Amino acid sequence: KTWTLRAPASPGTYELYLAVQHGTPNGGVAMTGISDAKQVVVSEVPENLPRLSPEWEPVNTRPIGEETEITLQLLNTDSALVELKGSNQGPIQVVDNKFTIPAAVNPGTVEWRVVMIGEGPTQQSPWFRITAQEPGWEVDEFALYLQGFALFILCIGLVVLQRPKGEDIESSKYDNTADVTSQFGRIQGSSPAMVDLPTTGPPIPEEGLPAGWTMEQWEYYGQEHLDGLAGGGQQ
Repeated sequence: KTWTLRAPASPGTYELYLAVQHGTPNGGVAMTGISDAKQVVVSEVPENLPRLSPEWEPVNTRPIGEETEITLQLLNTDSALVELKGSNQGPIQVVDNKFTIPAAVNPGTVEWRVVMIGEGPTQQSPWFRITAQEPGWEVDEFALYLQGFALFILCIGLVVLQRPKGEDIESSKYDNTADVTSQFGRIQGSSPAMVDLPTTGPPIPEEGLPAGWTMEQWEYYGQEHLDGLAGGGQQ
């Protein structure tokens, strides 16, 4: 098993201990074991130390059935090779800062690391993981935009076609001419007919009403006046 440790901030000699804790089947106090001290010398990082660029980021995913080409950013490195964990394949040579991982047949994860050789001490990178997975559902944005635009045009066309009919309905909603006309006709039909009442009183002479008389006086006293005139003529 390989571990990568973070070095102390200050160079010097340090003691490293390995402790192992075992469980007990009876649930008692766990047995522990501590190794002897190991001397570890922490030195300053050489300027010409082969390493990966801090700006480089590994690829984490890839499709199934396709080889994966990875480009590295190496510093102070004359040559490099890539090791695949758990693979029967030998180291992969890095050419022009590029190497290729074989295609994956099934979904899974591959671990790999870079061995960098240069003027300084040979360095090994941490193990990187790249996962092969089924391709996700992809959306054609251009086709989606076309469908949205076509739907928009269709909606506008439906609105334009329905608008005249809507205006007729809206105008007839407040047009009560027919109702008023029918009601007026019913009122006229139910109104009582004017009856010409016969005029009371004697007929008016050809020369007209006597001087100073009114129609009302003529209706009530006209006959007496005529009778008086007739009696005076006979005498």
